[in-house]
Amino acid sequence: MNEKKVHQMIRVARYEQKAESEDLKIHKYYRRDYVAFAMIRNFFVVTIGYGLLLGAVLLYNMEFLLNNLKNLNVKPLLITIGTGYVFVLALYSVLVYTLCSLRYLRAERKAKRYYSELKKLRNLQRMEKNTLKQQDEIQEVQ
Repeated sequence: MNEKKVHQMIRVARYEQKAESEDLKIHKYYRRDYVAFAMIRNFFVVTIGYGLLLGAVLLYNMEFLLNNLKNLNVKPLLITIGTGYVFVLALYSVLVYTLCSLRYLRAERKAKRYYSELKKLRNLQRMEKNTLKQQDEIQEVQ
């Protein structure tokens, strides 16, 4: 094996063993699908998190709620809770969309670099194979 090929193989192996292999997993998806999956996951996470937080606040204020149940105006409270949920969901959705789009673009760049390195390695292997064929042909002629 020639030295260039060994160095190229080392570069490719390093890439595959590092965290960049995560980039290859991300790059398997179309950008739109990757971001859409993240947004769906975000919806469920925010909904569960908001529900848990709301439940904790309700449990903390349970005594007050039970004592003032007759005087409590429920409609403005429900509107506040709903508005808060929509605001939190919108905020996290914007964050997730931005982060996933940036992550996908970074992964795409790194994956292209990786495939370029693989192509160089393939070309080196072809050149080595052709050289070996030529040497065999020269030996047969002699």
